[in-house]
Amino acid sequence: MGPRPLRQYYEPVDVEVDADLGSVVEPWLRHRRRLLAALTALSDDQWKAQTRCDSWDARGVISHLVTVDGFWTMVLTAALARDTPTTFIRGFNPSTGTDALIAPMIDLPPDEILERFAGTTERIIATVEQLGPDDWSARAEAPFGHMPVQLIMGHALWDSWLHERDILVPLGLTPPVESDELQVAAWYSFVVGGLQGGLIEDPAPVGPVAEQRIDVTICFDDLPDWPVRVEIDTGVRVTRSDAPDAVAVGAALDLVEDLAGRAPTSAVTALPPDLAVQMVRAGEIL
Repeated sequence: MGPRPLRQYYEPVDVEVDADLGSVVEPWLRHRRRLLAALTALSDDQWKAQTRCDSWDARGVISHLVTVDGFWTMVLTAALARDTPTTFIRGFNPSTGTDALIAPMIDLPPDEILERFAGTTERIIATVEQLGPDDWSARAEAPFGHMPVQLIMGHALWDSWLHERDILVPLGLTPPVESDELQVAAWYSFVVGGLQGGLIEDPAPVGPVAEQRIDVTICFDDLPDWPVRVEIDTGVRVTRSDAPDAVAVGAALDLVEDLAGRAPTSAVTALPPDLAVQMVRAGEIL
């Protein structure tokens, strides 16, 4: 965790993710059901083994997700009702922000933590099933401020998907990498990079920001049919592109994990230079 505060955008800021980049709901449902099944099969010793999160074993990681799930259900319910978005986590510190809520759960028996996690998962599913086409643009609170529901669900998958790997990879139980799940994790990584790297005329400046417009089209080895255009200026736009000059940047999986500090590689610095600098700044918060 770097020393720079989280940038939060509670005033409207332009963040656009092309719907053609793929659904969020089906990948999220598949990931969560797979994670629940994997957790059910873990022994008590595996629940207590070190994860890729320095301070947590699997009990801590899942307790964190239980807490976060409750928050997502609350803000999605408010978005469905078109209530004024909350500001409960203004000033949120992603390194310590859920510690007090996790502490009472972290020493519970694994089966009790798993039961709570199954319950919060089902509550989110019930909430998401109520979302209609017009609800995806409704705004609600997220760690980065007030964002459209599409980005709320993108953040929810990105965070939970990384934590699935945090638990299972050290146990030699690496989960399958499904293309549509990786696509969401990749496009959300660019949202993180754009917002947390600092926008031009940044309304929430807490450090250096983009000095000029970034506009690049890239493609990934592990998502060969998924070239994307990333634009960062006073907002962030991530869209599908058929441009013939897309820059090959390696594996999307490496990029997602590198940005999040899970498996540091050279994936972020292998991006086109301006975008790489932006993403490096963003990575300081993760």
